[in-house]
Amino acid sequence: MCDRVAIIKEGKLIKVERIETLTKNNLKKVRITLDDVETTAINLPGIIEQEKSANELNLLYQGEIRELLTALSTISVKDLLIEEPSLEEVFIHYYEK
Repeated sequence: MCDRVAIIKEGKLIKVERIETLTKNNLKKVRITLDDVETTAINLPGIIEQEKSANELNLLYQGEIRELLTALSTISVKDLLIEEPSLEEVFIHYYEK
């Protein structure tokens, strides 16, 4: 089994990295359950993607977790899940840039 991957976009090599590094150090998937998703917005450098649905706010975040938690402390969070994205989600992130 391989332990490194190369990401090629439009014929150009854009990244060669260990799989572990790609999934652990770069991006975090964040699911926040709130009372009022419609009026809640988090403006923080490092938020790559922000999607609202029902009572959840889903983020793709690249940055310091401490900064994210500080931003979340100003809103009414009912539940929070922070996890590493799948390798497929990491690839999609690089291809959508």
